[in-house]
Amino acid sequence: MGVLSNLKLRLEKGHEINHGEFSMWVEGNRIEFSGGRYGNHSIARSSSEERIAAHWAGYITNNGGRT
Repeated sequence: MGVLSNLKLRLEKGHEINHGEFSMWVEGNRIEFSGGRYGNHSIARSSSEERIAAHWAGYITNNGGRT
């Protein structure tokens, strides 16, 4: 799982997650993703860790990155 291990716990502690040019952080009740060529994306902070990881991996892949 690498970068996705303990993802939600790291976000809840205020960490920004970076993967190349992509970033993910908590803002209010949303988890924000940025750095993609198609613009930013967000998901509900209350989402499961599995859902957050899937959206993060999809965001990176759909914007030309590699997970």
